[in-house]
Amino acid sequence: MNQHGDASLPLIQHGDASLSLIQHGGASLLLIQHGDVSLSLTQHGDASLSLIQHGDASLSLIQPEDASLLLIQHGDASLSLIQYGDSSDYH
Repeated sequence: MNQHGDASLPLIQHGDASLSLIQHGGASLLLIQHGDVSLSLTQHGDASLSLIQHGDASLSLIQPEDASLLLIQHGDASLSLIQYGDSSDYH
């Protein structure tokens, strides 16, 4: 683990798999990787960003407070869902 002031970086590795956690104040980043698959979760206060990637496919979830954006991409195709309060919008 690397540490500097209130910032820390614990890292676990096994073969081509790794887990990292970066924390600084109220913010955190969790990153899990195995081969060409990765999952990252970023949080700061009430806001969060989740990202899953596998090859050219990805799933992203962005949540600032009471709104959310879900984005699914594979190659040149994409699907997005935007929610704010009780309303939704699909694309």
